[in-house]
Amino acid sequence: MIIVQVKVSWKVIISMGLLTLLQGCSAIQLGYNNGATFAHTYISSQIDLEPEQSALLKDKLKGLIEWHRANELPLIAKQLREVQAVMSSTAASPQKITPLQVAELNKSFQGTLTRSAEQIAPALAELLLTLNPSQMKGLQQNIEESNESYRDKWMPSNKSKRLQVAAEGMEKRLERWYGKLNDEQKLLIQEWAASKPDDADHKYAVRIEQQKTFLKLATQAANRQITQTELSAELIKWVQNWQTKREVNKGLKAMADQDRTVQLVVDVSNIANAKQRKHAAERAGGWAEDFAQLANKK
Repeated sequence: MIIVQVKVSWKVIISMGLLTLLQGCSAIQLGYNNGATFAHTYISSQIDLEPEQSALLKDKLKGLIEWHRANELPLIAKQLREVQAVMSSTAASPQKITPLQVAELNKSFQGTLTRSAEQIAPALAELLLTLNPSQMKGLQQNIEESNESYRDKWMPSNKSKRLQVAAEGMEKRLERWYGKLNDEQKLLIQEWAASKPDDADHKYAVRIEQQKTFLKLATQAANRQITQTELSAELIKWVQNWQTKREVNKGLKAMADQDRTVQLVVDVSNIANAKQRKHAAERAGGWAEDFAQLANKK
């Protein structure tokens, strides 16, 4: 039911709690408890860090994870229990899911990403201000390589193949909640993908635009042309714009696209059979319990 996609390279820093939603329940606590290590490994693969930079990053990531544990995990657990309650309604009179519920739930999860970005921005600014020209060159190369991988995965030249890729991606996300989908649900997904033929192109355009903004800020930092306070504020603004820019740029079309996605989730959920609803309730309940335990761990 919850469609959370994190596309920005360094957003792995601020989204370890949400990314673990893509794992099985048994992996959540292990993944979250090692979130700082995973994030450090990822960042180190993008930027060839010097020892002092590596130590700084480790310290900042540890603090972020503890902040997220105390402030965000209780909220996530609460939201997941709400999902569990809806999906646990009896088969004789299943509770219908509304577009407003789905939109609000997605908004709540986006909120945790935004607050986490605001929390990590000063530390990221501090790190960027230590970069040298060689590290900047490597960062740019890694971004270009990630874009090539993105195009290969999501933007095949054949239009029908591109729609198939989009449909399969959505199908996998929904199957994490409901288990195996039936033919009627898969048809709804195919119709949804067909209604957004230019979606991949637009997302890629926004991706490139945001990367250019980030690299401009990183270059200013590497050249010491911006203060840490100014850079932190710009990074927060940059993260906030990541989601809003696609709506601003696309105007009414963006609102229609978002409405279609929300409606898809509603339709797939409301025709789910008893087994699928049970699967979703167990998923949500298991994740909620894991996150609640993590939040209480000192």
